[in-house]
Amino acid sequence: MVLHRGKPRTGGKSLGSSLREVKEETGITKLALYSSNTFDQIYSPGENSLYITPVFVSFIEENQDVRLNNEHSDYKWLSFEEAKEFVTLPGNRGSYLYRKELY
Repeated sequence: MVLHRGKPRTGGKSLGSSLREVKEETGITKLALYSSNTFDQIYSPGENSLYITPVFVSFIEENQDVRLNNEHSDYKWLSFEEAKEFVTLPGNRGSYLYRKELY
């Protein structure tokens, strides 16, 4: 299970943006994408704006080559129990645990 979101380009849709982000950032193309029916709220102090964005859950087919773009330097495949230790922001941690209950 992977949690992700993508910022839509002008005129784009969130679902398509999330798929595009996964492909651009990891090279992964074989995945099933589902709405988690939850949203992240992100405050941008520089723009003094609050962004509300849907969060998607994807199940990725095994044995795909991961090719990270320049936005990332490393990755790990983790179990849910291992991964939750990397989610440190209180709001994100709660969302992650909630999503595990659903999926």
